[in-house]
Amino acid sequence: MGAHAVHIHKSTCDTKWATLVVTIMASGKMLNPILVFKGMPEGRIATWDFSTYPCRCIYACQSSAWMDEVVMLQWVEQVLKPHILEAPLHVVPLLLLDSCSCHMMALVVMWIN
Repeated sequence: MGAHAVHIHKSTCDTKWATLVVTIMASGKMLNPILVFKGMPEGRIATWDFSTYPCRCIYACQSSAWMDEVVMLQWVEQVLKPHILEAPLHVVPLLLLDSCSCHMMALVVMWIN
């Protein structure tokens, strides 16, 4: 709690990196989180391990375990879009993002719009 980074360890004592993307609504409701692991999108982690993980989370792989354009577009499609489609017609969504470079990429902004 309150930490800038959390190291994920396994029994061989080497450190693996991951990024957790959390979307919280003004009501306090948390949408499905995305957990981004360090790895290749078509690598062993993505193709073998993800099937054994809990369903409530969305999983992705990126070479540095960062949120990049591809993972950001995955968030738009799998988290934001379903939530917007379920919202009542009278509710006007307001999306607040920080200045992370993947939030400001032209394709990401276009997909959000």
